[in-house]
Amino acid sequence: MLWMHERPQMYCPFAGELDSVLWYLHMAWAKTADREKDYAAALEIAGLTARGILEDDERSIRVDLNDMVTKRVLSFWSKVDRMLGLQVRVQSWFESSDSQ
Repeated sequence: MLWMHERPQMYCPFAGELDSVLWYLHMAWAKTADREKDYAAALEIAGLTARGILEDDERSIRVDLNDMVTKRVLSFWSKVDRMLGLQVRVQSWFESSDSQ
């Protein structure tokens, strides 16, 4: 998960893919760590809706650390990480987006 936060555009060309990959990585981690209930609670507290965190038209936006959609995906998953006690936030982009 750390690498996805460090260089998301290296692993996923589109925001929808980035969100999906992070979803599945977190889900696999939760299953392996026997923390599925914590994961579900973190998703709810972080603001996950039944529709997800992206609108349909945002899913095909290219991953770019300067783009607000990419920042929103990474910020959402960083919030989930914090709630789970995971330390994966490594980018300077996050500090600038926290203040917005």
